Amino acid sequence: MKSGMRILKWSAKVLLALLVFLPYAPLYASPLVPDGVLKGLASGAPQTLIVLFNDSVIKREASARRRRAGVMHDNQSILAFKAARYNDLKKRVLSTLPSGEFRIVHDFSHLPMAFIKFKTRKSLARLLANADVKAVYRNEKLYPRLSANLALINQPSVSSFTGKGTAVAVLDTGVDYTRAAFGACTAPGIPAKCKVVVAQDIASNDGVLDSSGHGTNVAGIVVEVAPQTRIVALDIFSGASSSAVLVDEGINWAIAHQSAYNITAINLSLGDGVKYTTPCGNISSNPFLVPIVNAELAGMITVVASGNDQFIDGINAPACTPEAVSVGAVYDANVGSRQWASGCTDSSTAPDQVACFSNSAYYLTVLAPGAVITAAGYTMAGTSQAAPHVAGAIALLRSAFPGETLKQTMLRITGNGVLVTDSRNNIKTPRLDLQAAFGWRYYDNDIPTLPEWGIIVMGGLLLLIVMAKRRKF
Repeated sequence: MKSGMRILKWSAKVLLALLVFLPYAPLYASPLVPDGVLKGLASGAPQTLIVLFNDSVIKREASARRRRAGVMHDNQSILAFKAARYNDLKKRVLSTLPSGEFRIVHDFSHLPMAFIKFKTRKSLARLLANADVKAVYRNEKLYPRLSANLALINQPSVSSFTGKGTAVAVLDTGVDYTRAAFGACTAPGIPAKCKVVVAQDIASNDGVLDSSGHGTNVAGIVVEVAPQTRIVALDIFSGASSSAVLVDEGINWAIAHQSAYNITAINLSLGDGVKYTTPCGNISSNPFLVPIVNAELAGMITVVASGNDQFIDGINAPACTPEAVSVGAVYDANVGSRQWASGCTDSSTAPDQVACFSNSAYYLTVLAPGAVITAAGYTMAGTSQAAPHVAGAIALLRSAFPGETLKQTMLRITGNGVLVTDSRNNIKTPRLDLQAAFGWRYYDNDIPTLPEWGIIVMGGLLLLIVMAKRRKF
């Protein structure tokens, strides 16, 4: 009898242990949990993570609404619908977590994401056990990609196109809109000729328009390429660095305000310094994937610097994101021998020579001038300077051909650029050429199509021909 009681008590203890620790078991095997998170929680240190919720149902609903409305991209009504549904989804999931064991640090209103501080393993375990959660990410640091351009890309040949009616969101260190390049503005949009319509702090306000000049130079390049496009300046840097949360919130802001300014491109002249040898298409590890896809659904192309780490077989994040347009840098002229802070030297230089610092990979999208570029009173070099040439080109093309799809816009750029061979790896990548891009026509598999009435008329003619032949016999 006593033996039976001991077995019963032992079994009860084992069951209790399973009930206590089972909720945490998925944490140790799950690929969703970034390195160090569990150790931090175990030591009592709260962990703040970007949470991606499962929006598959919302995506299907939004797609159906686009079809019914006959629109290519999410209009204001669909964006509002998605924002409301995201809010409901987040509330439903978070209501299942233990009260007081987590805190929402920041909510991305137009993305299925939130930045959440978890105080206990229990709260994180409960979250990850929910089927409506796809992934969690660390808030990784990101840095600016520092290190005759218009003639090289044939911008003067298309100078009658100005980008009027469009805007480019520059997510950077801010923009000094008082400079002459932007119309000597006294405030965003003032006077009327001011090219900077928004100057918004996404990061904490540092009290200056641009702490380093990097964002000002980047925005200056955009308006050199597209003189009448407007700049939406979103300051996402806190000191010398930004982060995944700030980038995602900048994209979130652009989505929410796309229709107000007709934002056609988002420029990200930044990166994490890490080599990604293949596209970063894994939703479990890329915190930029869903925001960039949602930006595309809202009608915006995200352009990202490939990075200045001399990689010849990989590029940085977010540039490695499949839906991003990654941009490497070439020289626009012979500027003599150049030694770069990244540690490499180009003993000689020439137009269309890939700069030694420019990250390259088989999946790099396009090249553009990035060494050495003067704009808005600053002279800088890097893939940071190459990216805004492409963002400006997109503004020009979307202004000139607003009825085309984003895919068609990019085909104008990638299908017509001058093929440049990178001597370091022999990879051929198209270099931006605006004259060729504007001269190109889109053919869908080169198969002509007829409207329904045309098919009916053609069918009637064929029937008459057949009947006439029968009468002859």
